[in-house]
Amino acid sequence: MKGLIGNSLLVVGTALSGIGGANAQRASRALAIEDVPVTGEVLFGDVTDDSGGVLLAAGTDLDVGAIEELKAAGIESVLVRVPPRDTETVSATDTEATLGRSISAALPVSEDVTIPAGKFIDEKVAQQIIESGAETVDVNVVREFSLADWDGKTLFLAGILAMVAGIVIKRGNREDAAADGPGATSGPAQMRARLQEMSKTVAGLAGRTEGMDAESIHEELTPLFSEYGQPFVDDRHVLSGAFGAGRYAAIMGPFSSAERRLNRAWSAAVDGALEEARLQVGAAVPYLEESLAAFPKG
Repeated sequence: MKGLIGNSLLVVGTALSGIGGANAQRASRALAIEDVPVTGEVLFGDVTDDSGGVLLAAGTDLDVGAIEELKAAGIESVLVRVPPRDTETVSATDTEATLGRSISAALPVSEDVTIPAGKFIDEKVAQQIIESGAETVDVNVVREFSLADWDGKTLFLAGILAMVAGIVIKRGNREDAAADGPGATSGPAQMRARLQEMSKTVAGLAGRTEGMDAESIHEELTPLFSEYGQPFVDDRHVLSGAFGAGRYAAIMGPFSSAERRLNRAWSAAVDGALEEARLQVGAAVPYLEESLAAFPKG
């Protein structure tokens, strides 16, 4: 039960932190018209009037005229781009403005050499630009991170906390299993039984693949990982505690080889590579049998 809770928390935490992290940088922000400076802001999307007509189009600079037009239409706030522009033009000789940036458009510096777009400007590249005689250079604008504007920070933090809790619970569960010894629910006896069932299932599948299509092989392989493979890997510490490092290696070595071949079979089945899927399922069988044989008798 603890293992299920721990796994669930890890899944939920990963999802939440992923969603939160995806919103770490916003492409736009709301700005009250009264707060708009005279220059520097650019509309993110079209601004429409009450009839649905486009008052100002996306990409419009919010100059004095645009601001007055918005005020006259009763518009109180707009969405502006973050950053206002993707690129900017800076002096080629101003290394404070160029170093650490990347070039946004290809720049010829000689007859034979052109600095490609996206090139990071280090001291060597900056010197090339200066020696080329160029007066200006177009560079990409880096979007600055703002914690205050990060809408997903609560989700991200909740996801991290959920993952930490899941790790703590799973670690506690493993320590309990190891402390309980061979008679525990996840002890060596159950692990051997789980491996024996997995070996039997894979051998049975290998004997039937000639009459199966790729989709059917995929459907039968998928539950093998969740029902046998992953639980066996999760509890592998029990083996080293019960049998020592040598026996642990003798069991887990061939098991890992079998697992890799089953993963290849699963991927091949997904891709529709039927013969490869059949081959890899069959190749996993002797490794599972070797792993099972390495368990101490009795």
